[in-house]
Amino acid sequence: RWGFKEPNSHLFLPALAAQFPAMRYIYVLRHGLDMAFSDNLQQLRRWGPALGVAVPSSDEHAPVAQLAFWVAAAERAQQLGEELLGERFCCVRYDELTETPEPVLDEFADFLDVPRARLAGPEVEAVTRPSASSGRWRRRDMGRFPRHLIEAVERLGFCVA
Repeated sequence: RWGFKEPNSHLFLPALAAQFPAMRYIYVLRHGLDMAFSDNLQQLRRWGPALGVAVPSSDEHAPVAQLAFWVAAAERAQQLGEELLGERFCCVRYDELTETPEPVLDEFADFLDVPRARLAGPEVEAVTRPSASSGRWRRRDMGRFPRHLIEAVERLGFCVA
């Protein structure tokens, strides 16, 4: 058994599923509005056009493009995960992992068919500690985002109010 943390691995899910037909895939999804306000535009610049999201010419418009990319990527990952992997696909919201880690870790143990005790220790504690950027969207103006993007964030299971 092995795993890796690569935020863009969902882009290669068809190839991964074909190469590793028994693989289990855990997709950890950060809050889209937190991601919209990230200063890190690498994913948007590198992968946005592949998902139909134009890279803005100014940083002023980056949050809307970041959110559009996040929605496109999250919806695509969910769809492909369910279609290609079925029960071998697990999606968890990062906020749930960091706010109430125990039930999420229990779910992971069941999903991975490993004893719950294997999901303990300093490494697990480190990944279940919330990022300093968690919730940053609550201190920002949401008026810039088109309603359909906010609705998509909510549809994907996140609080938007």
